[in-house]
Amino acid sequence: MSTYRSEPEDISRPITFDIAFLGYTRDLSVYGLRQFAENNEEQILKFNKSRDNCVLYLKDGTKITAIGYSENWCRGYKFDQLILFDDDRWKIVFDKVREIHNIVLGTMCISNVPEDFQILYYEDIQ
Repeated sequence: MSTYRSEPEDISRPITFDIAFLGYTRDLSVYGLRQFAENNEEQILKFNKSRDNCVLYLKDGTKITAIGYSENWCRGYKFDQLILFDDDRWKIVFDKVREIHNIVLGTMCISNVPEDFQILYYEDIQ
C-alpha cells in the first residue's frame, strides 16, 4: 500500500531538531544551557538567556530549550532529543527517572532521532 503525497519531499532542506535540555532543577537546566552555549559559541545563531524562556538557536536550525519537570510546561511541546545535565555523580538519572520517562513519553513519541540516541548526557565541569 502506498500513500499519496500532494508534493514530493524536499530532500534539499535539512532536518532540524528540537532538543530539550534538562538539569536536576529548572535553575540547573538554565545554568547548564548557558554553559553549553559558552562551550559552543561558534555554532550559535541566537540565544535567549531569560530564566523563564531560555532557548538556544544553532546555525543549523537546531533549537535547544531549557526545561523543568512541570507537566504543564511540557504540554504541547515535541522534542527529538533530551540532553541531561548533571555533575559526575549523575544523580539525575536515578532520582528523576520517572520524570525523565514522562518527558520522553509525552514529548518525544515522534522523533527524528533514532531511539538509541534520543537521550544524551552533558556533564557539568566546574
